[in-house]
Amino acid sequence: MVAHIAFGRSYRDREVGQGPVVYIACGGEHGVKTRAVAFRQARMSEDDDPPFYLMTTRLDLVADIHALTKAVRDQLAAETECAAIVIDTLNRSTHGSENKDEDMGAYIAAADRLRDEFHCAVVIIHHCGTNGERPQGIRR
Repeated sequence: MVAHIAFGRSYRDREVGQGPVVYIACGGEHGVKTRAVAFRQARMSEDDDPPFYLMTTRLDLVADIHALTKAVRDQLAAETECAAIVIDTLNRSTHGSENKDEDMGAYIAAADRLRDEFHCAVVIIHHCGTNGERPQGIRR
């Protein structure tokens, strides 16, 4: 989906505004790289060079926000803004608990800092629990 933003191509018959995308893969780095190669082969010509920046890193968003902001700035080089930053996944990018308001409040504040710094949408990927019956982080 976000590759369509980097290209400025429509997505599911909807117009898309073009802009740089930074995708931060905090786990499953090999799978993400494989998907990026597959997308490039299936949907790109050799002349295409969309502003799509893939970063693979282990991350604690709250503790590492200053270093991450600098790393994103370095990826974007001359660009001052981007269209979207994707953090994949919440579980792999937090040291705190998904069930504690204080930890999630700090996490959202760090995500808000990225949004404000780069004037973009921040997309946080969060998967369902392993049995698929309830959202991850919800306890009964």
